[in-house]
Amino acid sequence: MGGGVDSHGHRPARPAIRHAKLKMLFVVIATNLVSVYLFSGASLSLNMPASAPSIHLWDSTALLRDLNATRDALSLARAELAFLRGQCGTSSLLLESVLAKLGAVHGDTPAVQDFNGWPEEPSGELKMAIEPHRLPLGYSVNFGTDELFPGLGFACRNFQEELTQYMTYNASAECPDDEALALQLMLKGCEPLPRRRCRPRSPASLVQRLPFADGVLDIVHSMHVLTNSVPAAVLEFAFFDIYRVLRPGGVFWLDHFFCLGPQLNATYVPILDRVGFRRLRWKASRKLDLGAERNEWYVSALLEKPMT
Repeated sequence: MGGGVDSHGHRPARPAIRHAKLKMLFVVIATNLVSVYLFSGASLSLNMPASAPSIHLWDSTALLRDLNATRDALSLARAELAFLRGQCGTSSLLLESVLAKLGAVHGDTPAVQDFNGWPEEPSGELKMAIEPHRLPLGYSVNFGTDELFPGLGFACRNFQEELTQYMTYNASAECPDDEALALQLMLKGCEPLPRRRCRPRSPASLVQRLPFADGVLDIVHSMHVLTNSVPAAVLEFAFFDIYRVLRPGGVFWLDHFFCLGPQLNATYVPILDRVGFRRLRWKASRKLDLGAERNEWYVSALLEKPMT
């Protein structure tokens, strides 16, 4: 009958097999139910301490929001560090000034001042061309700083008197006839020379800045490089340098120059006018991808160096 034994005297294990199959079926059903719950769009909530950051699983919108908040917090922290660094520099200068005045009152011998390697404090066009300029938009992740430092040969500090003479000129006017002085400075190791805000007298000069002689290029193209992220003074030196290397009748193609609406006519148009370019084409249009309320603009222009 059903309770018989086999040839070895053992009873069959059919109830145990059926029990194991039921367990396996239950595990499969439970796993499927959990999978359906997890992938149905519901979020899991974990009991975490109040001080711990919130974690959202399977909720891409919340995760993206947290990542954006973290990125904004990091940017704010960098900006605060740059501001604190500036405040520390200002405090240091103020402290040095106070100590110098106290020393003068007590008759102390003043210490030798350090002008970043210069024998005397630079002034005028030289100071404007070599000093760091604050970035208009603050700290830049690409530059890793909140300042822009113009290029200058280190040996130039040893020849400040000659370099000051070279940087003495009328801004926005014709450059002085000082090619020999420029070559003398370069032979002494002062290369590259600082940029100047003047127009060269004639072509075929081997003066510095952009690695071209005066008046040798037919066209210069700039796209997404010269923008309002560059200090206005640095931009003006760059535009004059582009004017220098173009031949008479050469064209400067300013492509997608980015700025804010109030900056266009108040800052950048006057700079280009001072350089002396003649407008062949001029197209200013709104940049609307981030919203019209931001008042962002693109300017594209063909600017000619006059024949005379």
